[in-house]
Amino acid sequence: MTDWVETSWFLSDALPFIGKLQPGAMESGWCLMLGGGVLNRGYSPNDLDLLAYPRTRESRVENLLPLLPEGEWSETPVSRVYSFPWQGKKVELIFQTWSPPCP
Repeated sequence: MTDWVETSWFLSDALPFIGKLQPGAMESGWCLMLGGGVLNRGYSPNDLDLLAYPRTRESRVENLLPLLPEGEWSETPVSRVYSFPWQGKKVELIFQTWSPPCP
């Protein structure tokens, strides 16, 4: 059985990972932001949640995907999520599809 630490994400693992992806994401028209348990507690036994925020109205998901390993899509009521493995750990890249109206 795999030790939970081997498949968990810690802030100390997440920041270098995001740092590697961020330059390519920015060139592709996206900005990556940390969320979930790693942000809230400093670790997550399940996955690393990253929010992909478009930098312009011309940003396209198709431009970001070539930077990432093969994964799979799922949906929530407010987002589409691209899940992929990274060094034996799970990453969830979240694309918001809805937001409440702003005043």
